[in-house]
Amino acid sequence: MGDPRHEQVLAVTIARALLWPVLAVVIAALAGCGGGDRGNLTTPGVQRQAAPPAPTPTVAPHPSAVAAPADQVRVIRRWADLLRHGRVTAASRMFTLPAVVANPGPRFQLGTRAELRFFNRTLPCGGRLVDTEQRGRYVVATFVLTERPGGLGCGSGVGHKAQTAFLIKGNRIAEWLRVLTDEESGGTTSNS
Repeated sequence: MGDPRHEQVLAVTIARALLWPVLAVVIAALAGCGGGDRGNLTTPGVQRQAAPPAPTPTVAPHPSAVAAPADQVRVIRRWADLLRHGRVTAASRMFTLPAVVANPGPRFQLGTRAELRFFNRTLPCGGRLVDTEQRGRYVVATFVLTERPGGLGCGSGVGHKAQTAFLIKGNRIAEWLRVLTDEESGGTTSNS
């Protein structure tokens, strides 16, 4: 184990980065509007940030969507099924080292298995994979959100859809980037 103070600071930093966007979406939905400033939730020296941080992509339904490769869809489905059933360690092993994540907001490079377990453990919801499409080098997956054992509580998100762009390398997740839907981004949609 590492320094407990470092692990605690890392845990708080990643939790803030992961939970703030979820709260912002819920607040925006309750207020009847979307989007808004998500802020930069980085703490110097605590996490490694992939260069340079880019805004979270948004996608609109694409009229000529390309089918995602079956082997990559299997990786995404396996990860989602493991996490939805509370198997955080096994779900974390579905990622490469290092891996890049963004939920939404700045991209973080996670370089240890402990960081990957923390990321997966702090995702508030599970998800049932319902659709995929190839978008450039990414597979954009659509999930119906669910509660999950050991999760932080999905609450009012249960039953809603969420999208994530995955970059799969060697049957592992190299990038996990939350994608804002048109509704979540306040009506401004761009293709990734």
